[in-house]
Order: sequence, then C-alpha cells, then structure tokens
Amino acid sequence: MVPRVLAKRFLPIGTSLLIFIGTVLVLLTQQKCGLVIIPAALLPAILLPILIDRWINLYFPIRVQSHYALLLLAGPYTSGVLNRYDVWPIWDTLVHLYSGFVVTLIILVVLSATSQRYSITFPLWFEVLVLLAIKVLIAVLWEMGEFAYDHLFSPGELAQLNNYDTMIDMLSGLGPAVLIAAMLIVYRRKGWFSSMRVVFDPCTVPAHA
Repeated sequence: MVPRVLAKRFLPIGTSLLIFIGTVLVLLTQQKCGLVIIPAALLPAILLPILIDRWINLYFPIRVQSHYALLLLAGPYTSGVLNRYDVWPIWDTLVHLYSGFVVTLIILVVLSATSQRYSITFPLWFEVLVLLAIKVLIAVLWEMGEFAYDHLFSPGELAQLNNYDTMIDMLSGLGPAVLIAAMLIVYRRKGWFSSMRVVFDPCTVPAHA
C-alpha cells in the first residue's frame, strides 16, 4: 500500500505512534529507563488496527481508530508517563468508563464486519451475549494486568488500592457496554435510536471519513 494512502487510512494511529516513539526517545535521553517500558509497550498496541487490517482485511473506521488511540493516550500513557492517577485519582475511573464505550464500539465493528463478510444475520441474543461477554473478559484481564504490573514493576505505587477500587474499575468499564446493549435491543426490536445506526451497524453505513 502506498505510504500516503496508508497514512490517510490510519491517521489517528500514525499520530499516536509518533507520540509514543518520541516519548521513548525523550525518556531514553533523560535516562528514565523505568518509564520507557510504558510507551514501548504501547507501540505494538497502537499498531493493532493496521496489523488486523493487513492480516484479516478488517478495517476500523477513522472514528473508531480515533477513540482507540485516545483511550491508549488517556489511559496507560497519561497515567504511567504523566502520572495523572496520583495527581487526580478520579482519572482512573473516567478512563475505565471511557474504555467501556471504546471497546463496545470495536466489538460492534467486528460483529458487523463478520455479518457482512459471511452473509450472516446474528440473532439479537447472540449480539448482546458476545458484546457483554467480551467486555467482561476484557475488564477482568485489564485488572489482572494491573495486578501483575503492580507486583512485578511497581510494588511501591499500587494501581489497585483495594477490592473496592477494583470493582469500581470493572463496573465503570462494564456500565457503557450494558447501556449500549440495552439501546441495541431497542434499536433492533423497535427501530428507535436510528441515528445510531453508524454505531450498531457500522459496516453497512457508508464511511465519510
């Protein structure tokens, strides 16, 4: 693919990639090797939409890419590199809340693309089940990742303060998925929220980005 076309198709991803690479170089220059692991770990994460498009020909719309990139910037990058969690503790909850919307958008894109590619009409119960099950799995894996990072790399500054903090994070991440799942049910059965067709059936709506 021509670099110019690739850059246009993945503009939010490319912009975030440059930010992460620049941060790695700056931290190495400042000899802050302990912090380098965060932006370095985000490099393969930010490249996922490009790799998925290349490997299985599944393209995420620009709007979804933008939310995904913003989530990585607002979450691991801002908390780890800029230390926002300590300065503003509620930031953690806000990031988990936002992640609920972003991950749900990604799941709906995958469901819609699969339905279009294989000419399958998924039953509503299956859409809702997949949506909630994957979001719960991601919430659990996220908290397991925080637990592992706390005890392996940052035992003195725990991201998971207690069980209450963990449950608030998980519920904050799951809440948006439950809300969107409820709206999806109404959309499919009653035809309401038709303005959100771009969310519920993203691969059947012409992309303007």
